[in-house]
Amino acid sequence: MKSTNKGILISYSIGLPLGLLTIAFFVILPALLTGEGITYLVLGNLIGKPLLGLILSFVIILGIAGKNVVLDILNNNSILNVSAIYSITVNAVIWSTFTVVSYFTNKEFNFLFILIPIIAFIICSLITTFTIGLLICKTIENKIKSEKKHS
Repeated sequence: MKSTNKGILISYSIGLPLGLLTIAFFVILPALLTGEGITYLVLGNLIGKPLLGLILSFVIILGIAGKNVVLDILNNNSILNVSAIYSITVNAVIWSTFTVVSYFTNKEFNFLFILIPIIAFIICSLITTFTIGLLICKTIENKIKSEKKHS
């Protein structure tokens, strides 16, 4: 299997389940905190479609970003730099998608619908650079190194 394909596979196998679990946690969190089912109705009307856009774009960008990780590693970029680029790329795409879909689907769209995704982008990019993104990039790097040893 080509290195780029392994990068895509690793990105999906680690990033997809962890990312979807994180999304599910933050969707369920308001109901857990308040104990009210009405939260789902409010959230569903306000962010249901944008959230679906975020999830679909997440599935697509993981593959593209995984392929780019391989190319960055082969260009001898530092693993932390590669992780930062990976995390920023994934988060920029998903939060931009969320914002655009919010704009076109919510009549109540206002400054808050721009501010929250910007804050989420910054926080998520910082956190994932040093956690999930680093794990994915390090795993891809190790696969590439083991391929070079065996060839």
